[in-house]
Amino acid sequence: MPDLRDVESALDEKNASANQRSLTSHREFIGGVITQFFYVAAQVGVGAFFINLTLETWSGFEAKDASYLLSIGLLAFMIGRFVSTGIMTRIPASRLLAIYGIINIVLCGIVMTGAPGVASIAAIGIFFFMSIMFPTIFAMGVKNLGSKTKIGSSFMIMAIVGGAVMPYFMGKIADGHHTALSYGLPLVCFIIVAVYAALYDRLSAKTV
Repeated sequence: MPDLRDVESALDEKNASANQRSLTSHREFIGGVITQFFYVAAQVGVGAFFINLTLETWSGFEAKDASYLLSIGLLAFMIGRFVSTGIMTRIPASRLLAIYGIINIVLCGIVMTGAPGVASIAAIGIFFFMSIMFPTIFAMGVKNLGSKTKIGSSFMIMAIVGGAVMPYFMGKIADGHHTALSYGLPLVCFIIVAVYAALYDRLSAKTV
């Protein structure tokens, strides 16, 4: 994070006044914290249930084979971070985040079908399109906070508690029905990500 200790002395009168706004007046920040909670929940859930998903939907696969596929998903996540960062030099971050959110909604829908092989491949695709979500949501959420950036960042980090909540509920669905159906919860999370990204400019404009 940038050193913000002397930021107030460097601001002009207009910016100094805006800098005194309450965190709760920044709708893009509030939306960012909520979205980060659900995004991290989705990320943890997608990864935690990947092996079970593969074993249940892809006949002939053993745990070691499913683990290998999971490593491919994590590699896709890393590649997606680099590739998408390059794309972001040409496409606004909020727009790319919305596009990736929509793609992951579709991929989660495919996973929910439980189609042999296809479900696992779609789940690997989810990793790729999740790659930029955490840092992008983080940056968008704290962008306009001025001297409150550090405290705002603390709230954004605390939002990762969503990752502790999601496995419980996905596990309930997996135990009662099928692991593929449990990916409906990450699907809902990605809807929230896409909506936040699509409304970001409007939320920022409404900050009072």
